[in-house]
Order: sequence, then structure tokens, then C-alpha cells
Amino acid sequence: MALSDYLMPVRAQTWLFLGSCVLGLGLGLLLDCFRLLRVLLPHPAIAVVLEDALYAAGCVLLVQCYAVSFGNGRAELWMILGAVLGLALYLVTAGAAFMAAARRSRDFFVKTAKNLRKPKKTSPEPLDPSGEMRYNRE
Repeated sequence: MALSDYLMPVRAQTWLFLGSCVLGLGLGLLLDCFRLLRVLLPHPAIAVVLEDALYAAGCVLLVQCYAVSFGNGRAELWMILGAVLGLALYLVTAGAAFMAAARRSRDFFVKTAKNLRKPKKTSPEPLDPSGEMRYNRE
């Protein structure tokens, strides 16, 4: 096998790098699904560890499948770095805004649920014991 069989044109490498950045954006969306699950349904630390392990395994599998499918069977470091860069860009932009909105929504629903469970306060009687209206005094 000649050396030229292993070489890839720069244009193809650029498109593969950009594709791996887009894959990183998808990995960020997947991470936000797990983060949203944690915000909405708090659960024990062991479940969080299992979720993180599942996410990491999924990321490795997806990046490997991308590299094998589009990179002529080779997973190269720059493809992995592209996916990490895409993930990082997502987390500091849309991911941060998404999670802030998710937390605000959760806080709103928790506050609303607490207010619905509280007993309603009754308003004071409008009449004094003497029979006069309380609100019409001068």
C-alpha cells in the first residue's frame, strides 16, 4: 500500500473537521437532555454517575462511528478535537441559555405548585364590632 493511500486532501480534512464540530453540537444537545432530566427530576448521585457513564460511552461511540464512516476508517485526533470544540461552543452559547431557561421554568412551576397548595387567607370582616365600616373612616 502506497503512502498516497493514507493521505487525504486538505479540502476533505476541512469538511471532516467541520462535520465533527457539528457532531459536537449534537453531543451538546444530548448532554442537555441529561442535564434537563437532572433539573426536573433530582435523583441520587449513583444515578448521575450512571448517566454520565452512559453519555461518555455514547459520545465515544458516535465519534468513532463518524470517524469510521466518513474518515476512511481512521479516527484521527483532529476529528476528536473538532467534536470537543463543537461541544464546548454549544455549552457556552445555546447550552447555557437553555439551562438557564430550564431552571427558571422549574422554579416557576415549583413556586406555582406551592402557592396552589397553600390555604387561601380570608379577608378581614369589613365591619367593626360597633357595626361601622372599617374602610370608610376618616
